[in-house]
Order: sequence, then structure tokens, then C-alpha cells
Amino acid sequence: MGFRYQIPFDARTPGATHREDAVMTTAGIILAAGQSERFGKTNKLLADFRGEPLASHAACVMANAGFEHLIAVNSDFEVEALFEGFSIEHVQTGCDQSASLRAGMNRAINLNATRVVIALADMPLVDTKTLKAVDRLCMIHGVSACTDRIKISPPAGFSTTHFEELRAISGDSGARALLQSLPSERLLNCSAELLLDVDTIDELLS
Repeated sequence: MGFRYQIPFDARTPGATHREDAVMTTAGIILAAGQSERFGKTNKLLADFRGEPLASHAACVMANAGFEHLIAVNSDFEVEALFEGFSIEHVQTGCDQSASLRAGMNRAINLNATRVVIALADMPLVDTKTLKAVDRLCMIHGVSACTDRIKISPPAGFSTTHFEELRAISGDSGARALLQSLPSERLLNCSAELLLDVDTIDELLS
């Protein structure tokens, strides 16, 4: 169920149109279709990380964030089994990240979500508190992301104002280009450890 939220004047995104007393819902999207050439032939999302498959950490955290909709985009039926309770979007193996992002956004739009929080399945240390904080920042500013004070990173939040822009992205950079110029008030400060992105076996064992 969504909740009704009276949007305060100073929380409105400049240039955006809002309906007062609107039902606002968040779709949590996990992108879980990527393949890491540096990881080897094994699907890294199924590799053991602290006793569980790597992707299961992101699935559990997202499932407990309290969002109205849960979406997972993947290309492997074994990985899909880790996302019980999620709406599943299948994409072709080896597709670029923008294709995964577009698939997730299409499902979110079909579900009438008013915000999305996008996370990556290979970031196992992101916690529920972080996802909720990203969503709150997005509610205020229309777009939000995380930073370790060196780089800007997912999880990231976007309001409906940015949905079509996200669907129009091409290539393998995903939403990165939209996030790099965000001012500090739209960024959630996190530790570098929390934002660990596993691409190699060494990182998996770290």
C-alpha cells in the first residue's frame, strides 16, 4: 500500500509538477544481470560471500526496506531463485547495463511507482538503513545517490521527473552520467566499505 503525503512547498523539485495529496509509492529495483569478465567464467552473483550467494545479500536488504514494489532484473534462472517475492524482468545475457535499467524502469512505470531506488546485486554490504535514507533524500530532492566522498555510487533514487531520462540511457554506464554532477545535499555519505562493488575474486574475499 502506498501512503498519502502532503508535499511541502520547499520539498518540490524545481520545474516539476506535483499533485497535492498524491499516493506515492517506491519501487526498489535490483540490477542483477551483469557479468564480470574479471571474475572469470563463474557467475559472481552465485559465488559465496560470507556464507550466502553474493546476490542474496542485496535481495534480503531490499526486501526488508519497506518499499511498495520489488523488482529484480536478471538473465540467469539460478540468480532469479534468490529473489523470491520480487517481480522479475528477464534480459538477454551479456546485455549492457542500460538495457537492464530500462527493463526495471518499464516495470516500475507499469506499477505506477512515483519513485525508484536502484541498487546493484554485486554490492552486498549496502544495508536497509541506507536504502531508506536514499529514498527519503529522493522524496525531498527528486534524485539522490551515495558517496564515499571520492566517488558517487548507487544505491540511487529517482522521482518520476527523471523516469523518461533513465529509460533513454544507452551503453554500459547506466545512470552514472545523471549522478556525477549531483550537489552534496542530494548525496548520502557512506563508508567505502559499505559501497563495496564486487568485480573480482579478491574483492569477494575481502
